[in-house]
Amino acid sequence: MPTILDFTAVALFAILLPAYGLYETWRHRDISPDDDPALLPSSYRKTIVMLWVFALFTLWVWANEGRSFADLGFTDGLQGAGPTVWLVTLAVCGLLVWQAIRAGRNLDSARSIMKSLAKEDGVSDVMPRTREDYRLFKLVSVTAGITEEIMFRGFLIWFFANWMPVWAAAVLSVAAFMLAHLYQKSVTALAQVGGIAVALTLVYLQSGSLLPAILLHIVIDLTSNATIWRARKLTAAHAA
Repeated sequence: MPTILDFTAVALFAILLPAYGLYETWRHRDISPDDDPALLPSSYRKTIVMLWVFALFTLWVWANEGRSFADLGFTDGLQGAGPTVWLVTLAVCGLLVWQAIRAGRNLDSARSIMKSLAKEDGVSDVMPRTREDYRLFKLVSVTAGITEEIMFRGFLIWFFANWMPVWAAAVLSVAAFMLAHLYQKSVTALAQVGGIAVALTLVYLQSGSLLPAILLHIVIDLTSNATIWRARKLTAAHAA
């Protein structure tokens, strides 16, 4: 059964993390990244540090309790349905990379992306404006892919499954993941986050491994970033 340290870990990333995101959104509600070039780099660095601190604390708690890391999802995921999950994951990753490449080459596609982005203030406000932003956001993407899977998929599902069926624990982990992304504001953006969380949860549960979920999460974040960055550059070049 979970100990007080487990409850502390959950409080950090399932309660404090969403609260911090909402606080930062409120604190900068009247400031645009276009007006303050230092805003995004500062936010990215804080996010990277916070996610790693919370994830490493969670891993320390797990190790301190003498648990096997295989039970947290650190396996190769090649048993049972695992190989099929890996193949599907790699295929989806390839499709996402292709879409990101296309966004920088097809003007109509780029304009459609930027038009959709303009309607999503919460998403638009956190996307890179400069090359420094773009570089740092790549680190955010890799960080989120690793740390959030450890916390929300591996640890949180285990935590809730001590009192309920795994499927119910998975539903609660998806809800907690969405809460951590409330800064994205719009219903559409949160629905997308929820859909991604469901997909990542299924990858984890079907493979029994965090590794394909981590890979897919990283690629989703990296390609989303690259798609918007390349679309922004292409539309800006044709508007000049």
